Amino acid sequence: MRDPAPLLAPILSRMPAPEQRVPPPPGATPGALPAFTVHASEVDFSALADAQRRMLSTFGVAVLDYICQRPNPALPIARRDLLARLTETSPGVFDGLTRRQFEALLDDARANGCAPGLSETAEGLFVVEENIAVKRERNQVAKALIARYAAALVTDGSVVAVDGGSTTLPIVESMLAAVEAGDLEDITIVTNSLTSAQVISEFMTTLGWTDDTALVALHLVGGVVRPNTHATTWGDKVGREVEELLDELGGGDKPIDFGFVGGNGFDLETGITMGSDAELGFKRFVLEHSRAPFVVADSSKAGISLHVKIADWKEPFTLLTNVLPPHVLQRLDELVLSGVITEVRE
Repeated sequence: MRDPAPLLAPILSRMPAPEQRVPPPPGATPGALPAFTVHASEVDFSALADAQRRMLSTFGVAVLDYICQRPNPALPIARRDLLARLTETSPGVFDGLTRRQFEALLDDARANGCAPGLSETAEGLFVVEENIAVKRERNQVAKALIARYAAALVTDGSVVAVDGGSTTLPIVESMLAAVEAGDLEDITIVTNSLTSAQVISEFMTTLGWTDDTALVALHLVGGVVRPNTHATTWGDKVGREVEELLDELGGGDKPIDFGFVGGNGFDLETGITMGSDAELGFKRFVLEHSRAPFVVADSSKAGISLHVKIADWKEPFTLLTNVLPPHVLQRLDELVLSGVITEVRE
C-alpha cells in the first residue's frame, strides 16, 4: 500500500485555523475570551475546503489501496479491523487515530466522493470494483512498461481490440505514440472505453486528420456507459451485440488481430477474475475473436481472486504482467515457464 504520509503532511501544514485568538492581557480572568479575534470573514474558507478535500481524497485512496491489495477485496472487513490493519501498514499516519476520528474521516470521505468504489454492509467495508480515476493513479510505472511491450506487438494494418481499464488505456496511448513516430499506421482500434475513445479522438484532432488522411480508425462499441469505469456494458443483450459487432468488423469468426483485456486479479486456482460481470461480455468477445488474445494486469493483481471469472488458464491467451514477487512466482512458475504468463522487463 502506498504510504499517504508524504501526501498528507503538506496539506495539513497549510490548513488555516478557522479562528485565531490573541492571548489575553496580564491580569485577565482565566478562561475569559481575549479582547481580539480573527473574524471568520478573514479566513479563506475556499482554501480550507480545498485542503480538506485533498486530505479526504488522500485518506480515501489510502483506505482503498489497502482493501484492494487484499486477496479478495470484495470480502468485507469491519471498521475496527480495518483501522488496526492500516495502523500496522502506515503507523506514521494512522497511529494515534481514535476509532471515532477514523470513522468520521471515513464517513466524510465516502459522503464527498473521495473513496470511489468503497461499499459497506453490516459485515464491513469492501470493494467490488475500483473506480477508473483511482486505478489510473496506481502502479503507473508497471502499467506503462506492460503497455509499451503490448503496443510493440501490433503491426501495420492490424485490427486491435482494447477494453476499458487503467492498464489497457496506456496501450492505446503507446500505439498512438508509435503512429506519431511513424512506426505504426493503418490500424483500427475497437474499444468500449469512452476514455480511450476520447484520447484517440483528441489525437486525431491534434494531427489535423480528415476522413481521407487518418492513419487510425476508431470503432466505439455501443452499450450503456458505466460511471465506475467510463466504459460501455452490453447488459443482457450480449448475444445480439456479439452478432452485430462481428458483422460490423466483417472479418469472419476472428476479425481481431490483437486483443487486449484487463484483469482485476489472477491466481493459480481461479484464473483471471474481476469484481463485476457488467463488462464481461466484451472481454469474452475480445478473447474469443482475436487471433492473438492477451490479458494485461500488473503484478499487484497477483494472488487476488474475485468472484467473476474472465478466463481459465487452459484458454489460448497470454497474460502480460511485470516481474512477479518471489512468493507469487513460486505458485505460478509453471505458467511462466510454459509462456502462458509473460513477465515484462525493462
